[in-house]
Amino acid sequence: MPSSPPLVPSAQLFLGASWALSHGDAGGLAQVVADLARGFTGELQRELRKELLELSAQCHEDYAAAAERWPVVSARAQAVLLPAQSKVMSQTESTEPKVEPSARPRRRIVVAPPQRG
Repeated sequence: MPSSPPLVPSAQLFLGASWALSHGDAGGLAQVVADLARGFTGELQRELRKELLELSAQCHEDYAAAAERWPVVSARAQAVLLPAQSKVMSQTESTEPKVEPSARPRRRIVVAPPQRG
């Protein structure tokens, strides 16, 4: 039995869905939405998981309708998935010292002229 690939962090999946949507990639959007659905495993999230799987199937049947529906479904999914990730990130960031923007060293980018040869 083949194992399923590891879950991609939700934020990356939402970014992938935005990319697929902006490029008119029905198959890409369908795959990303199906991958997102795997992140909803709890009893309370069953309805959202079902809606994501239906949207994934709709991408192949009626891409225009699926693309129109995606922002609403995406907002609901982000409200459930991303706050938990944000909380973890804020706990990690709070242990790092804060650096004021003016205290950061400025980088100078030097572009070498093209070599002739």
